[in-house]
Amino acid sequence: MKKNFIFSVLLFVLFVLSGCYRNRQVQSYQVGLKLDDGVSITTVVGPGLYSSGGWFADLVTINGSNITTAWNDPSLVTRDKQPIGLTMAISFARKRDSESIKKLYNDYHTEALDDTALTTLVLSRVPSVAKTITTKYTLDQMLGIAEGAQAVGREATAKEVFDLLKAETDKLSVELTSVQISDIAVSDEFNKALNAKAQAQINIEVAQQQTKLITEQLQQEKATTQIELEKANRENLVNEQKAKAYEESPQLLQLRMMELTAQILDEGDTVIYVPEGSNITSVLTGNAPVIPAN
Repeated sequence: MKKNFIFSVLLFVLFVLSGCYRNRQVQSYQVGLKLDDGVSITTVVGPGLYSSGGWFADLVTINGSNITTAWNDPSLVTRDKQPIGLTMAISFARKRDSESIKKLYNDYHTEALDDTALTTLVLSRVPSVAKTITTKYTLDQMLGIAEGAQAVGREATAKEVFDLLKAETDKLSVELTSVQISDIAVSDEFNKALNAKAQAQINIEVAQQQTKLITEQLQQEKATTQIELEKANRENLVNEQKAKAYEESPQLLQLRMMELTAQILDEGDTVIYVPEGSNITSVLTGNAPVIPAN
């Protein structure tokens, strides 16, 4: 009885120490590597449950999901020798096809299993790529503020970084999924110059608006002057016609003079009309009678 118990314990220990596995799971985001001898890859498998009774058999799972990390270098230089800092967000993942995953596992064993180690490996390829791009463009081009077609901008710059970096990560059996430029840090001197340039542009726009306003005011004044001249010309024509009428009719002139005289008199004033050639000996104002000459 005792011997059977000891034998059972030994079998259990040997089973535990052996490499066989049962119902080992590979998740949807993972790739599984079957190692029948515990060392070499026998088969690359997808998500599911797997078992093996091999003495040294093992099933290794590798993360195939996206990994996103930040990269920063504060000491880069542009083509026009402007010092800048560049911050990028880089996303990548281990390739899942059988050939790529085998190559990654065999060439970069630690990086195949450890995300942190893989991140370090990928980021080690970034500096040379970043320097290639930043020295290719001026700072104005990278910021997208260069004139005309020379402007490049962050998106186009990130695209070039992506293309160059992808060529490097492909060699590592890693799929580069995205590169985004989070920040382009410029020097204080450049910021001051940029602010001065912006203020100058604002001043130009204000001056243009003021010039436009003055021009419009001048046009309005010219239009008003033309109207006034037209009115004056018409009034002169009317006066000429009136003068001609008065010249041809003394009675009409006399009537007009009487109308004008009436306009300057106040209520109660007395007007004495003396026939031409008369001899006036006494003239009284107010309500007094007027005594004509004999």
